[in-house]
Amino acid sequence: MPRKRPHGKRRWLWLLHLALVVAGVVVALISLWSSIPGGWRWLLVGVLAYCAIGTPITIARVLRMYWNAPEAAEKNRQLLTEGTDSFGDIREHWPTSASSLQRGNP
Repeated sequence: MPRKRPHGKRRWLWLLHLALVVAGVVVALISLWSSIPGGWRWLLVGVLAYCAIGTPITIARVLRMYWNAPEAAEKNRQLLTEGTDSFGDIREHWPTSASSLQRGNP
């Protein structure tokens, strides 16, 4: 998975990769279609249709979160250093490091 949103040549290479994967699935399905019994064919069609509809939506959301994670983390750090809530400084309740989370210390 690309760490950042691909641009230019890399975008086209990822799209080519996607097209080759889809073409491979289609060729495999066409070549196996005659050997699959009748009821199982339609089950396979249903599963593939479900995947064809659901996968792009899921992948788009995951990639958007993955690519925006560094910016979101930076914004959270800025908000943490700027803000206080009505109960006082929120930084005093925030763990200082990942190791303190593992030890269970605040």
